Amino acid sequence: MPSYGSPRRSVAMVLPYSPLKQLAGLEFATVQAAKSLTGSGWTISMHSVGPSGCVDGVAIEGSDGFLTLAWKAAFSSSAIVHFMEIWPNWPTRWLQLAAGIVLRLRGRKVATTVATFGNITARTGSRLEARLWGWINTRIVGLNPQQRDELAALSVPTHTFRVCPRGVPDAFTPPSPSQRAAARTALTLPHDKILILFLGRFVRRKRVIDLAEEWARKPALTRDWLLVFVGSGEGNDDSVEPQLRALVHRNPESMMMRPWTNRPLHYLHACDLFVLPSEREGQPNALLQAMACGLSVIVSPSPGLTHIVENGSTGLHAQSLEDVLDAIARLATHAEFRQRLGANAARYVTGAHTMRDVRRFHKGLYEEMSGPQS
Repeated sequence: MPSYGSPRRSVAMVLPYSPLKQLAGLEFATVQAAKSLTGSGWTISMHSVGPSGCVDGVAIEGSDGFLTLAWKAAFSSSAIVHFMEIWPNWPTRWLQLAAGIVLRLRGRKVATTVATFGNITARTGSRLEARLWGWINTRIVGLNPQQRDELAALSVPTHTFRVCPRGVPDAFTPPSPSQRAAARTALTLPHDKILILFLGRFVRRKRVIDLAEEWARKPALTRDWLLVFVGSGEGNDDSVEPQLRALVHRNPESMMMRPWTNRPLHYLHACDLFVLPSEREGQPNALLQAMACGLSVIVSPSPGLTHIVENGSTGLHAQSLEDVLDAIARLATHAEFRQRLGANAARYVTGAHTMRDVRRFHKGLYEEMSGPQS
């Protein structure tokens, strides 16, 4: 694993998914974090499963599988190895643990970001395994404060826990009416319907298939609206992409499915509402981007979402799928309320989720880790 510049000021960011295959939330956030550290005094290299290449000016060193990725991480010449998520299943997780043990024995510092609320509980295995995972990490990074409670429940020390902000690039701004119309034309989306967007991974915990099923049960309610699914389930053990594709195919008048895009801004500018009914989240990039673009948003009241969306001010909370449809109906039929929530959301993200915040956090994290008492 090559490292350039001083090894003492170098970080290897390690991803379990390939940004070259799908620039979804985790991958996008990692690429943006690496970019934000340009000129910071830290040399950043990025490594993932999949092919090697370049994304948005950031070089990716690929590996042909998790075994190779774990080996490269374990024997990295970087002073700090930053795993950007707990790896997805028990065979890969044990490879990650083994790499972490080797790194600690070699005197390297290890950090792990846990990008989704619930993954500390779901992916650390037994209590003994969780403690071993806690020992390996010099710092554990979460995306919302409630993840600290997950650590405490597993008897993992919480003094190493830090909360990382997600940032939204400056390009994500509300569109003008002409920009919205142009985006719909370019994407061949209808101009005469309210467009509701789901943008993200097609996986079970996002409740995307449940949303589609509930939507299909209400044809009279939804005939003037179009539910647009943009994303992919590829590479995820809990993918529901085939089931979703079949359901959308049976309901072409009210639902549409598009593949993942590396340019989500086009869809965010084209649509009117954004919906994310997930069971659990961290700080979803797609949600923050939607809010930055002035979309009114509907989210489930889970910790990773209520940390961002204030009910009735910057969006709406909806527990059941029937509640989600009720919230969509409320916003779809009340343009002034919809626009007010969207404007509030854009102001909030502009003030609280900038790339400057991301740079400041990661630079501070690595400076802290490199200190003598880290």
